[in-house]
Amino acid sequence: MHIDITQVALYNGKWGNISVVIDEASHEVFSSIAGYSPDKKLIKAETQMYFN
Repeated sequence: MHIDITQVALYNGKWGNISVVIDEASHEVFSSIAGYSPDKKLIKAETQMYFN
């Protein structure tokens, strides 16, 4: 399993970040979350969704 964070340009001129937890063996996406900043808060929210 690993977490991938991708930064994308949004229509409003801001940057957005998409974070996904992916199973490396099956390539299945376990969870995903989007936000404006790739900070610890975004990662923590996603891992809590996955592990809870």
